[in-house]
Amino acid sequence: MSAVRLALSLALVSACGGPTAPPSDPDDPLAALEAGLLSGPHGVDLAITAEGAVDAELRGALAWDEDALRLDLSGTFAGEEVSPWLLHDGDGTRGGGAVGGADFERAAMPALREAMVLGFSRMGALHNAARLVGGEPPDHADGGVRDWVRAEDLVDGGRRLDYRLVVDGQPSGEASLFLNENGQPTRRELTVHFDDGDMRVVEQYAWRDQAL
Repeated sequence: MSAVRLALSLALVSACGGPTAPPSDPDDPLAALEAGLLSGPHGVDLAITAEGAVDAELRGALAWDEDALRLDLSGTFAGEEVSPWLLHDGDGTRGGGAVGGADFERAAMPALREAMVLGFSRMGALHNAARLVGGEPPDHADGGVRDWVRAEDLVDGGRRLDYRLVVDGQPSGEASLFLNENGQPTRRELTVHFDDGDMRVVEQYAWRDQAL
């Protein structure tokens, strides 16, 4: 299977439909983490490793503020050299990194920042990186990411959050998110279930003093 087809397979289930998520619980530690991520500028270095149904090794950075967002990664995905990238600012949204160079450019995508930040907090960075490798923009950049991907049955271990990953209403995997003393994610261990086997993902995060 080509890297592009594998990338598109990482859209875990159909991007349409699905039940509506319940309102966020203000005492939910993941909701509190996400509120902090959305409230101010942040920058984080990423180290991503995946094995199993899909193999990947990617390194780079994600940064955002109220007006812009940038992702730059490089490495291998399904045995191919790739460089997923995304730039979102007042001029629109541009990105790519696909095998064969099928980049894209879109007009304003008002929900892109939320889609990227909540996608990162709940699924990690690999999913949307795979979308970029496939020549597609981030999932639900036009809205609806809160309902589409959810963390359920969350167990709060203080500096470790364990939960089931539910995508479009379908149980899709299990994750453990490790936090530093400031409540920022430093490591994620994720198992995603596909029809042809599991993918095991480890993502490590190092937070920067400056964002963009």
